[in-house]
Amino acid sequence: MQGSIELPLKPYLHKFLHKKLNIKNNEIDISYTDPIAFGILVSYALSKKRSFVLNNNPEEVGNFIDKCTSSVNLNLKSYHINKTGFILTEDAIFYINKYLDKLFRNEIFVFINSQIMYYPHLVITVAIDDFFSIFSINESDLSKQTICKIYQREKRSRAYLKSV
Repeated sequence: MQGSIELPLKPYLHKFLHKKLNIKNNEIDISYTDPIAFGILVSYALSKKRSFVLNNNPEEVGNFIDKCTSSVNLNLKSYHINKTGFILTEDAIFYINKYLDKLFRNEIFVFINSQIMYYPHLVITVAIDDFFSIFSINESDLSKQTICKIYQREKRSRAYLKSV
């Protein structure tokens, strides 16, 4: 027995996940051995045995889910279904998207910092353009200005980046 769940994602996270997991036909076979621990997270977040709420603000979750216009199909093996059971809640969608967003931000920060290390006079927006071209992300998916502001805030909060 194999089940399938459609998981809503933000468009840029959808493209990021496609590239990171090398997805074919918009379907992901849930595995505990993928390189970004996505299968472990999905199993944990969708488990029926989880008895706590991940977010206290239902309005924030509802507004967030409205922005999730893309989706990916998760193929669940019978082992996962029989062991814990799965249920897709708005809370779980929010949690999974936030996890992927954090991975995305970490990846782009490392990319920008490595580009600046090798090319000290590089403008941040050029590095962001290069990163977006790798993952096929458009300005309509995510604004470069948003990433610039987030990067500047992150840079100010970390002492080791101040010299870069």
